[in-house]
Amino acid sequence: MLKAGGNINIGTYNDNKGANVAVALPGSVVQQIVPPEEQTQPAQETTLAETKPRKAPSKTKSAIQLKDFKGNKIGFLRVIKSLHKDGYFETLDGGRPTEEEVYAAFGIAVNENLDDATGQLSANRKDNTPETRCDVFDELKKIYLKYEQDIENKKKEK
Repeated sequence: MLKAGGNINIGTYNDNKGANVAVALPGSVVQQIVPPEEQTQPAQETTLAETKPRKAPSKTKSAIQLKDFKGNKIGFLRVIKSLHKDGYFETLDGGRPTEEEVYAAFGIAVNENLDDATGQLSANRKDNTPETRCDVFDELKKIYLKYEQDIENKKKEK
């Protein structure tokens, strides 16, 4: 299990090819935490437990969740998808995680099941135009510009 600063746990996931993949936000301080049952043991025959894919970490570990507000989840998924498409995430070994791995990590971080994120995004496309689907990015830009303006205003006050 990996732990990012604060109370947000970002997990490792078995990619069904035998490799464990970790996903974390850019700039996160991440450390490897090896549960006692997974610590290196002397060479032995492969046990039954080693042949099973690892379960994703429990969703009860995060102290935050998405607000229950209309459109919040879809907007969140669009932002994650955009960040993934732009290459913001990598695995611990420097590879590129799949969208599913990224959604799973964020799902744990916000206590939300994002297993069907791609399906939810597809279903939402038929009721919206590309312009309305981009509203979340317009709002985020406005919020960030206000943040920058607040910093400038504070500098002027000094």
